[in-house]
Order: sequence, then structure tokens, then C-alpha cells
Amino acid sequence: MRIYTAQIDRSGSGLILDTTVKSGAGLGKMLAPTWDIVWGVKKARIDEQEYEARYLAILRERYKQDKAAFLEILASEEVTLTCYCRAGGFCHRHITVNVLEKIAAHHGIPFERGGELSK
Repeated sequence: MRIYTAQIDRSGSGLILDTTVKSGAGLGKMLAPTWDIVWGVKKARIDEQEYEARYLAILRERYKQDKAAFLEILASEEVTLTCYCRAGGFCHRHITVNVLEKIAAHHGIPFERGGELSK
């Protein structure tokens, strides 16, 4: 499987997942952060390290509750994770790619990083 990241209004490849708390649905919603941590980092109440720690805890819990959803994402030939963040900045998309790569390795699923897509 190959995984890409992109800003939500950019083109994507394969299965395109909106991973935002605002508009994500279905499998994309499984990868969305919570409003609490999104606003926490935007309002400088938490730093990026705290955001990452909290987001990883959320993903671990969701994986424990529904491994099949994560494996469904990894079963796709190509996936693009999208959100509203601009390319090059701190963003949960990149944390998510790391997590999915670890899950893929654990299950023996071939995994390739496709990088950031632009228009």
C-alpha cells in the first residue's frame, strides 16, 4: 500500500480520507483528533509534543476498539490522508502516517510513503 498526505482542497490518490474532527466521516473519522487537542494547540494551551502524545493515545484506543478499520485502510492500494493544515507545518497527518506504518509492519503489510500531494 502507498500512503499520501494532502491539504483537504488538493487532489488525492486512491482512497481519500478526510481526517479532520470538523468534517471527517467513516474511516477518516477514525483518524481524526479531538476538538480538545485541536483547540489546545491552536490557542497555545498545549504544545506540539503534548498534542502528539494525546493524539497517539487516541489512536491507540481506537485501534484497540476497532482494529478492522485500521486494517481496512491499510488494505487499500493507495490512500490519501487529508486535513486543513498547510503542507510543511505541524500536522496530525504525519503522525498518522507513522502510526499506520507501524501497524502495517506489525501485520506484514507492505507500506510505502508517497509524500505530500499538491494541486
